[in-house]
Amino acid sequence: MPEETTKDKAPQEQEAAVGEKTVSFADRVSEIETELTELSAKNKQRKDLHQERQIREQIYLDKVAELEADLGHELSEDEKLQIHRHEVEEWLMAAQSDQERFKILNTKLLALEAFDRIYDQHPSNEARIKNLQESLELYLKGITTLDRGERQKIIKSLENCLTIEDKQKFIEAIFSIVEPLMEMRRKADEYIPIGTSGLTMEILNTEVKLHFNPNEKGSLEMLNRIKNEDFPILADFLKENSQIKEVSGYSWLVRRLGSRFKKWGFQLSEDTYIDNAGRDAGGMTMSSEEFLKRYG
Repeated sequence: MPEETTKDKAPQEQEAAVGEKTVSFADRVSEIETELTELSAKNKQRKDLHQERQIREQIYLDKVAELEADLGHELSEDEKLQIHRHEVEEWLMAAQSDQERFKILNTKLLALEAFDRIYDQHPSNEARIKNLQESLELYLKGITTLDRGERQKIIKSLENCLTIEDKQKFIEAIFSIVEPLMEMRRKADEYIPIGTSGLTMEILNTEVKLHFNPNEKGSLEMLNRIKNEDFPILADFLKENSQIKEVSGYSWLVRRLGSRFKKWGFQLSEDTYIDNAGRDAGGMTMSSEEFLKRYG
């Protein structure tokens, strides 16, 4: 006997089937608002992350000095590393995680509010679905990992909600379709591939921030590809986007191979950072004007 799908069910059964997979609209909104309030309070207690990093670094140095004074000898590098991880790196990762979580929840809340407005603006589900499909089509174009067929299938799936008469259940069902796409879109928005070496870029207002392949070992072949193949591609992008004024990058590769990046025209930062793998990382910057002179 063939498996029964949602489309095969009667309207009342279909509505119930969709509703079973979601919590109520009011509970979802309340849950998101509560966590947003908590995260907002935590973030307000923190200063700018760079300033906080400097404060945590000083706490680390003070603790090392205090322990060495008590013990009467210097701590080993491993002991210092353990203290650094506890006082600086773990705290920084938690702070960054909270900020990222805040952005994600805020996006979800805005989506729920938008669906609520769309429902009230149109007299029928047909009109509501048409509006949502048009918006979703534009939204999905930003997710490069989906091909055209996959995008069309997702857009078509909104029509499963046509027979849902209750407003809250309608919004819940729409949100259950869109919510998984938000994480895909967030990742797509963050990093844009440049060439074939694994180099990607993140656009932050008037700055392009470079991200190196985290699995790359810093081979000479990879570095040559970045300089000779990827940088000219980036230069073309900068020509078409004159609002970008600076190219920057933060990586353990910059820390390890700083002299090479300096020869390429980058100014190296004196500050050090910790990447997601717990490695010391360095920063570098170059004006877009200088980058175009060298690689345009």
